[in-house]
Amino acid sequence: MIGQHGHFVQEATITTDNLLSTAIFVGGANHVSFEIPTFSVGLNATTSNVFVQVAATSDGTFRRAKDAGIYSASSGIQDWEVPSDAGNYNAVCRPAARFDFIKIELSNTATANVLCNVHVHQ
Repeated sequence: MIGQHGHFVQEATITTDNLLSTAIFVGGANHVSFEIPTFSVGLNATTSNVFVQVAATSDGTFRRAKDAGIYSASSGIQDWEVPSDAGNYNAVCRPAARFDFIKIELSNTATANVLCNVHVHQ
């Protein structure tokens, strides 16, 4: 969808001493992307991998989403992830659009609240 019609942004906060964000509703989305902040503040490291976990309900069992594609050391179905990076980017997350709720997962623990924006296009 082009333009602002059906586009909204939700805050996914990863709180201090955690790896996972709050649950974000993305049900019915055609397109989901993550706005990831710079990791130099808020993490115990300056880089982190970013994953997405998905579930049918906000309090359901969240599991990592996998996606088909070619990856650096293998091919086929792999965890959807942005490998170790310093942050400050937007990432399109194709598998998130197929579920009702998502959580953003980092590979390094937050030392302060990390705020990621989730862009949902319907």
